[in-house]
Amino acid sequence: MQVVRNYVLSFERTYERKLKEIILAWKLEDYLNKEEIFELYFNKAFFRK
Repeated sequence: MQVVRNYVLSFERTYERKLKEIILAWKLEDYLNKEEIFELYFNKAFFRK
C-alpha cells in the first residue's frame, strides 16, 4: 500500500483515501510481482529527501 500512496495518492488522512489505497494495492498485485513492487518502493524511498 505504501507504493500506491507514494506514487498515486495524496497524503491526506481520510477513510476514503485509505479505501482507495487498499483497492489500488490489490489491483497493483495483479500486474506486478512482489519483487517489482518492492523495487518501486525502494527506489522511491531511497531517492526521497
